[in-house]
Amino acid sequence: MLKPGYKAFMELYADEVSGARGKSWGRGLKPESCPTDDQAEVMIHKRVPLQDAGTIVFADEARAADNLGALRLLGVPAEAFDYVIAPAFFETNLSSVLRSGGKPLETPWTPE
Repeated sequence: MLKPGYKAFMELYADEVSGARGKSWGRGLKPESCPTDDQAEVMIHKRVPLQDAGTIVFADEARAADNLGALRLLGVPAEAFDYVIAPAFFETNLSSVLRSGGKPLETPWTPE
């Protein structure tokens, strides 16, 4: 169900939420930074202003270097972002790791 505004956004982090087909989800051991329901989505009208994007996450250093090159070719101010290498973000078991209280390793990356 689509709901607008800050209050609706904060409901994503409630102690318990109702999901698809009436299934209820609880927070369990999830980190506070994760929504209660793994399938929660935020829809943004049109686009996120570039100045509001802070960190770009990559699966590995090779992908980071390739994509940094692409950003520069597109004229995107690559120095405006922080970069993180976090392979677990791109693995299919990320939800299971988060639900069990695990926290994926995030390694800061600095372009050369």
